[in-house]
Amino acid sequence: MVYALPKSHLRTPLTIANAFSEFRRVRGFPITLVAWIFMAHVAGPLCRANADELAGMVEAGSIIRGEFQRLDLDGDLKLHWDEFRSIHGDPRARQRDFRLYDLDASGFLTRSEFACVSGLVEPHLRGTMPDPIDALIEDAVAALDESYDHWDRRPQELVSAHAFVSNFLASISPGRKRFVTGRIIGQADRNADGKISRTEAREFLEQQLGVRLRDGPPLREATGRVVRYDRFLATDDNRNGVLTRNEFIRSWWNPSSAAQDFDAADRDGNGHVTFEEYAHPESNHYFDPVEWFRQADEDMDARLSGPELAASIGPERRHLVKSTLRAFDTDGDGLLALHEYRASMLASYNYPWHRRPLDQDRDGQLSYDEFSFDPGEQFQLQRWYFFHRLDANRDGQLSLDEFAFRPLEPVSIWAFSTSGKASRLLYRNGEFPECGLPSVSPDGSQLLLHQIPLSGPIDSQIVAVSFDGDRVRVLGKGIRPSWSADGNSFVCERRSREAGIWMIDAGGRSGRRISAGRSPRWSPDGTEIAFLNDNGVLIYELETDKVRPVLLREDHPYQDLGNDIDWSPDGNQLAILGNFAATSQLLIVSSRGPQSGEVRVRYSFDTALRGDLHWANRGSILLGVRDPKSGKIGLMMIQPDGENTPDPVEALSEISGVRSACTTPDGRWYVAVVEE
Repeated sequence: MVYALPKSHLRTPLTIANAFSEFRRVRGFPITLVAWIFMAHVAGPLCRANADELAGMVEAGSIIRGEFQRLDLDGDLKLHWDEFRSIHGDPRARQRDFRLYDLDASGFLTRSEFACVSGLVEPHLRGTMPDPIDALIEDAVAALDESYDHWDRRPQELVSAHAFVSNFLASISPGRKRFVTGRIIGQADRNADGKISRTEAREFLEQQLGVRLRDGPPLREATGRVVRYDRFLATDDNRNGVLTRNEFIRSWWNPSSAAQDFDAADRDGNGHVTFEEYAHPESNHYFDPVEWFRQADEDMDARLSGPELAASIGPERRHLVKSTLRAFDTDGDGLLALHEYRASMLASYNYPWHRRPLDQDRDGQLSYDEFSFDPGEQFQLQRWYFFHRLDANRDGQLSLDEFAFRPLEPVSIWAFSTSGKASRLLYRNGEFPECGLPSVSPDGSQLLLHQIPLSGPIDSQIVAVSFDGDRVRVLGKGIRPSWSADGNSFVCERRSREAGIWMIDAGGRSGRRISAGRSPRWSPDGTEIAFLNDNGVLIYELETDKVRPVLLREDHPYQDLGNDIDWSPDGNQLAILGNFAATSQLLIVSSRGPQSGEVRVRYSFDTALRGDLHWANRGSILLGVRDPKSGKIGLMMIQPDGENTPDPVEALSEISGVRSACTTPDGRWYVAVVEE
């Protein structure tokens, strides 16, 4: 509901309340370095406001003050229930709101509390709402100062930026990992002098908590609203902090309004949207937890029950309701008060928290490392905070009762007819839940593939599986096997002390190491083996027993060349992925003759890809990819010549979970790796 106001009201300057009410501390939250959590200083909308915005703030202040004075019949600067109830609207809603906005439970509303009431002014001009994260300020500041030997007594003292960040990362990592990057040091050391002041330390922790970014408006407004930064991240494909029109059209959450939304966000009309433009207070890129809470509260008791939450929240976030109630109901009444709700993942939109993380090691628990929602990990302290609130028994793992993650089932190998009319399961092994892309024997009778146990790739095995799936033979250690043209041998990559490219007889009984390197593929005519090594492409010639370079690291600009390589059917070209930090390109490399080493970019992708390649005998290239942002997997078909974009594989387009595939020599079957 929106409260009806009288047409006349006093026009007096806006007063911004700076004091926050105290909320209860989180039970069991450790007062250590990892407790450096606190609310951002909300100095100010006034600091960033232009003349029109400032005029709007002044008018909003006049409305709030005028309405407060109209209701305050006894002039005691307090609104009691008998005064507040005279506001127009639903009586039950009035009673609920009086309870909701009585933030200190005093039995009356101060003018600062009244300024927060929904419907008086535009949401971005409401009064200051106490943030539940503010309840941790005292513990956080005390922990910060104690960790640095009473830093508050020496506020001008500087500490090493690298040491500060390293200590911070170790404090929130179960294994005390200290992987320090230039990016995270840049967040902490804003003036790039190699030192951290106490002020910089506070600002850094605000960033890590998700209260603000290094630059630009805060992510959590003083009014209680939060920026939909999850949408900004999902749209910013190259993670450069600026959204282009192409990124908007391609990745915006609402495709039907992408162009219109871009034009509205591009306030200066220069063709790109900065975060400051995106988070403009009058934009629609905010979520309002306070107003959402009011709308969800159907029984008007100023609390949300499980059914109320489930009925009001979107289906993609509904699985969070059970764990949120358990973790954030601090008073144990089975309901969420407004401050409990605002402290939870349900009211946060820094990351796509609705995604169900995968139990990567398949141990039935979700570790802290697996509790990941974005590859950038920009808000590590916020992630840490949510993890430990959800971890009810404090065992350092999340069970399915504590959080609804996604168990990862063993990968399966399936055969799908290219006509789309038949399919059958070829192989699945629960003890070796991860499998690589198979290599089909020249006669089509059997597959070679690697399987990886829970202990990791170093213990992976090469197995031969008959095409009917009835016979399985273990052929020894290794990954990424590839058949010879005559089917009498295969080549594979081995790790540990036997690291390198190995050529082995078909029975797995004997073999020899031919070179350092990885990801080998035997040529269609059986005379050469291509592989990757030292960020380059090399070819081993069987006749000469020598290795010749095709593409050296100094001859290309790519950060790496992916994890796979494959030959064209005629053996004259190779397909590989050239990867930059945030984008990838499908490359066609000449492998023989005078043009050997020449590189042609077949297709450019707007994101960094990792996946398996297969150059089918009918000429198309099958590329299995995983989107690093969404985690979604898919299979593309790309023609090596021409200008067309990647197409879906028609026979597999309706099958979910296909992450890579190859074809049989007769072209009748796709052999696919499927995540179920």
